[in-house]
Amino acid sequence: MHAINRIRLANGLNSLRAHALLNQAAQNHVNDLIANGIYGHYGSDGSNLRTRISRTGYPSLWVSENWVTAQNVEGAMNWWMNDWIHRVNILDASWDEVGVGVGQVSNGWWIFVTDFA
Repeated sequence: MHAINRIRLANGLNSLRAHALLNQAAQNHVNDLIANGIYGHYGSDGSNLRTRISRTGYPSLWVSENWVTAQNVEGAMNWWMNDWIHRVNILDASWDEVGVGVGQVSNGWWIFVTDFA
């Protein structure tokens, strides 16, 4: 979250606030991806972001998600900022809150998930 906020502030945008339910949704997705050896925006049960957010009780479904596998936070941020749609998510002025999930996979790399609202 700090790396995202540094980039947002450098671009004249507001800092995002962490939200416990968004953190829960992001971390649950990371845990599911790792446990089932899958990667992507869909869970092992076929759930999409809105379904996962709804399950937590978060009050809005106006949400978006970034995910990536990387060796570290810097690698994740570099990949996101060099990919148009992920960059748009990070720099979207309409977001106020964020949830972050992180977990290490068997090859030593990390899965990073950010849920924006």
